[in-house]
Formats: sequence, C-alpha cells, structure tokens
Amino acid sequence: MFLILEQFTTEFGQGLCRIAKSMGIETMCFTAAELASKATIGLYLSNYGSEFSMRIHDRRIESGQLLGTYCSLNFFDAALWSHFEAGDADYAARETSALWLAILSSLKCPVINPPAMDTLGGTVLSPVEFLDLARRHGFQIPALVTVESGAVASELEGAGACITFTDLGEELECEREMGRDAILSPASVGNCFRIREYAPGDPVWITVVGDTFFAVMGGAGEATAVSPMVNVPDLIRERLKALQLVQNLRLAEYRLSLTSDGVWVMNGIERQPLMCLRVHGDRVLASVVTAATMAAS
Repeated sequence: MFLILEQFTTEFGQGLCRIAKSMGIETMCFTAAELASKATIGLYLSNYGSEFSMRIHDRRIESGQLLGTYCSLNFFDAALWSHFEAGDADYAARETSALWLAILSSLKCPVINPPAMDTLGGTVLSPVEFLDLARRHGFQIPALVTVESGAVASELEGAGACITFTDLGEELECEREMGRDAILSPASVGNCFRIREYAPGDPVWITVVGDTFFAVMGGAGEATAVSPMVNVPDLIRERLKALQLVQNLRLAEYRLSLTSDGVWVMNGIERQPLMCLRVHGDRVLASVVTAATMAAS
C-alpha cells in the first residue's frame, strides 16, 4: 500500500494517487482533518521495533502493509478541534503532531519526505538559513536584507556575502526583489520585511527525486514561458544531491538563475514540485511513487 498524507487535498497528492493506482499499487490518501477526526491509531512496541495501526473509513491499515509513504503534512492545527476548549484544542494538536512524528519516524518503508523535529513533512529552513546552506555547498546566492535572523545574517556578512541585518520597524511589507545597487541604498530598502536581490539570468527550476532530476528553464526572465531543460552540469547535480542529503529530503524543487556567463545562483526551495510538474507532468509523479515504493517492493 502507498499512503499519502496531506495538510489538505492538493492536485499533487491526487496526481500521486492516480499514478500509483495506474501502476497497480493500492493507495490511500488522507488529510490532516480526516486523521484528526476519523482515525483510531495505535502505536506499540514489538519484537521488530515500533509498529502502528490505524482504522479509518472502515479500513484497517498496518505499518507492515506499507510499501511507501508520501507526507506533505506539516502539523495539526488546533482549529481541527474547534469543539474543544482552547487549551484542550492546543494540547490535542501538540499531542497528535507528536504521535505522527513518532509514527513517521518508525516506518520501515521509504517516507517522502522524512519528518523533521519541527514539521512532519520534512525539513523547512528559513530563506536566510537555506541560502546560507546553499552558499556552503558552492552556490552563489543573491544579496538579501532581512529582519528574520540577525545571527545568521551577520555570519553571512562576515563570510563576504552582501547581507545586512536591519530593524525595519513594525509595519512590514512583503518580500520584494531589486538590483544589488538599490539593495545597498537605505532609501530603497524602505519598510520591508525581506528584500532579495533580483538575480540576473534565466530562471531555472530543478526537481530532485532521489537520484532523478527534472529541469525547466524560463525564457527572458518570464516565469510562465518555461520549457524542458536537459543539460544540467554534473557539478550542479552533485551540489544539489549534497544539499538534499544534508536537509534529509528525498523530494524538493530548487529555484535558480543561470547567468549569461554560466554562473548558477540559488534563489530558493520548495518541497513540492510546481514548475517541473507543469512541464514534465506524470513523469515527475511517477518518479515520486517509484522512489517511495521501489525499495520496499
């Protein structure tokens, strides 16, 4: 069985369900609301380690049945227990999140993505933390002004990156992109939470699923005019695999820019593919299902 757990129903999760069933794999898909309100769960120790069972919608699911699991579930919101008192709802949310952290960590089948301590659906770093990690793995990064993490910003600035930490006040705007010269001008910064350098070059999105790569390139800076990209250098592939490994992720889509002189600039990351899925479609979905179920089959 292939188990799909989502915060809420998404096209990506439904696509995984469709592809898995077309491959002859029994598949079940549940949202956080269903798990919170419909599931009866047991987690216990056996001679083989931790085992779990779940009864939901008149179905019984046991950990030994699972070929693989896809989880984009981040946490359980107290609002799912709106019929509880506020304190009890918060307690139920924390305890349910802790229970599922234990369950996902105990599974012997592949889990995409493995849980982290602060989120069930895999590691989520702040933009500054991720860019710092990308820099440490050999990528150039855009300049960034942030009030998010002064310590990390100071470390980046000390390493020669064009990063500053600034108190920008209480009324904060959304993230904006601008040129490097403008970023260095306090008058241009204004009252923004985060300002990112506009990285010159063509936008590139690369999805990494285990050892499989999908790439898409935008034309002339147009994020909507995308086409398949084949030639991703081996060095970039190795850096991305290393970056994926250190985050303990098995699936992620990376946003980069490729400059006219061949420099790859890292801009960000999403755990769920978007642009590569738009272009490569079912090939991306099938690679995720295969990566999640092949090792156990």
